[in-house]
Amino acid sequence: DNDAAAAALLPDVNARVSTHAPWIRQQICAYAKNPPSYLDCTKEEMKEPTSKRPKERPVDPLQHAASAIATVTLTIVHDMYASELSWSFTDNETGFVVAASKPYENEQEIVESITLLYQHPYTFHVQDSMGDGICCTNGRSGHYRLVDDATGTRLLDSKGDYGFERMEEEVIVTGESTIQ
Repeated sequence: DNDAAAAALLPDVNARVSTHAPWIRQQICAYAKNPPSYLDCTKEEMKEPTSKRPKERPVDPLQHAASAIATVTLTIVHDMYASELSWSFTDNETGFVVAASKPYENEQEIVESITLLYQHPYTFHVQDSMGDGICCTNGRSGHYRLVDDATGTRLLDSKGDYGFERMEEEVIVTGESTIQ
């Protein structure tokens, strides 16, 4: 039996909701604006209890979460060999890579839109497989720039003379505008 095999591999969750059914019913009757009729809530049960009721939130949590999201633009002008280039943004708190390069064509200017969180630390890691960075060779001077789309603030602005790699630690989108 497949269910028995799966059950042997997965942890069990045991709960006895039926033992808490009266309390659940009481909470629904007390707090719901229109409790379901099958609960047969009395007028007395539908009166607001004297205990603390959760306060209404003035701000929609989804709107609050959306306001914490920043969009930044990474622009890389390379040294004619974009295929040697790779980059990534890593969340400093979790270690997860939240954005990374893809294979690029050699003649292509690189412009990437990246979603990060405001007031959250990231590390930008850029690498060049040939060890010459993206600067000053083959007749083209390369650089990279990271800009907060909302404010126009330059978060990173660097020449490409980094050899094999460069780590920009503590990249934080503040949402504050600065004159550059």
